[in-house]
Amino acid sequence: MFKNMKLGAKIGAGFAALIVIALGLGGLAVWSMSSVKTVATELSVEKVPQVQLATGVERTSLQTMYATRGYAFTEEKHYLEGAMKQRVEVKKSLAACKDHAAKYDIAVLKENEAKASAKGAEYEGLLNGTVAKTEAMAKDTAAMDAAAKKYMQVCNAFLNDQSKKLEEEIKDSFANVTTTQPAVAT
Repeated sequence: MFKNMKLGAKIGAGFAALIVIALGLGGLAVWSMSSVKTVATELSVEKVPQVQLATGVERTSLQTMYATRGYAFTEEKHYLEGAMKQRVEVKKSLAACKDHAAKYDIAVLKENEAKASAKGAEYEGLLNGTVAKTEAMAKDTAAMDAAAKKYMQVCNAFLNDQSKKLEEEIKDSFANVTTTQPAVAT
């Protein structure tokens, strides 16, 4: 078939074949890029925010634990206030995770958000228990301080009384010694 064709027709047929191949490759590239676009959109809309939300939960949880530990060790109220503020931030982060999981139907995020919320509620209960026990210890410490102060007052009064009696005995002893000295023979 090609033997009977003129040179111009052969060149035209070759050029047409190249155009068909180029169009085929272009169509394949467009189709491939649309699937890449879908993956890129999924990454930018679903996955990256999911990671950001998860790290937000982690960060605020760690800050909550740090502030709680500071309160447990020092019993200073500013640490407790910081822990409570961070606990609110943890709840906000978990709510954002829940919303994101529901919006994009991300099963893993839903499951992990539920686990984290349950553990967060448990942690909050433990934090409230720590606060209650710390306040009870502070009351007990105040009562012990008052009892120790009273005890020391009684001890000081007893010591003062004994010191006065000792001084009186010493004075009486010196008075008796000077009046009852035997004569010295020379």
